[in-house]
Amino acid sequence: MLHDALDGTLNLMSSTNYYPRRMINTYAGLEPILVRDAFIRLFDEDRDLISRMKIFQQDIRVIHDLHITDDRVPYQDDRAVMVYLALEYPERYYFYKFTMFKDFVEQVAYPYRPKPGSSENILHFLNVCNIVLGEIENDDELINMHLNRLGSTEYPDNHLHILAQDVIYAAVQHLLVPNRGVTLPVNVTVNAGEYVATNIEPSLQGAFINHIQNAERNKRIGDLGELFVMEWEEKRLRGVGVMNPRVTHDSKNIGDGLGYDISSYSDDRLVRYIEVKTTTGNITQPFFITASELKKSQEDTRRFYLYRVYNYNPETKAGEVWIIQGELTQYCVSPSVYEVKLKQVV
Repeated sequence: MLHDALDGTLNLMSSTNYYPRRMINTYAGLEPILVRDAFIRLFDEDRDLISRMKIFQQDIRVIHDLHITDDRVPYQDDRAVMVYLALEYPERYYFYKFTMFKDFVEQVAYPYRPKPGSSENILHFLNVCNIVLGEIENDDELINMHLNRLGSTEYPDNHLHILAQDVIYAAVQHLLVPNRGVTLPVNVTVNAGEYVATNIEPSLQGAFINHIQNAERNKRIGDLGELFVMEWEEKRLRGVGVMNPRVTHDSKNIGDGLGYDISSYSDDRLVRYIEVKTTTGNITQPFFITASELKKSQEDTRRFYLYRVYNYNPETKAGEVWIIQGELTQYCVSPSVYEVKLKQVV
């Protein structure tokens, strides 16, 4: 079954001196139950992605060391594991190649430099792909051209992940950018006004709202807003004499749940944990604060900052920012969602 499932992957999993398909089929022949269990753990979407990938690679390494006595290597690197994930969940993942990713982020001046073997690469790669996907979704002509080229026996790519991959690949292979890495500078207006949170009462009225599309659009704007703030932070630090500012995108390097998105520092070199909330609307648009963000603001009051980016225009990289420094408790006055965990009464 595994052999048949991977038979059409061609050079995705087999090329000069690269044989992940051959080796995973070998392992499945030797230890079918262990390989099956490794894939089950890899495909468990309720667990952390990077942890799943590392555990899968460790599981396969155990089988390899148990049975392979010659100089062959497992070849189950991040590229191969991302193929498995993209085949199982094509609406969530993309095919990964380090050199392609590295060349693309340099071409578009994305504020992260891929490092060989780093697990951070995967999280940033997914973020870049999703940003590209957001741009593609606004181009009906390109989407129609893409869908019309697909035959009846080919994957329909309804989520346009293959198209996003094609755009990235084409940019690396075929575009010659004269001013490579040069982009519009950020244009930030800081709002020094005072604002308080107002209570939002549930309306208890029915409405038909496309929450899925809204969430996807909001995530794209949120991702772009974080990049906007990162560039502004570097500009701000250079303005106070810091020659090589170290601003890191921790929510992409490490993952969500930290309670903040970006780590920077203040003029006195005190670490600054920044949570970014972005909207293309005005400052009165509601936004959400998670329990992790609230807790982080309470535990690191001196170092926690919330940057409310509003009137944001991703095309011109312009926006206004209002900054909250310290604890967020006074702004959390309208609970909207409760997490409920049940346990049986004995």
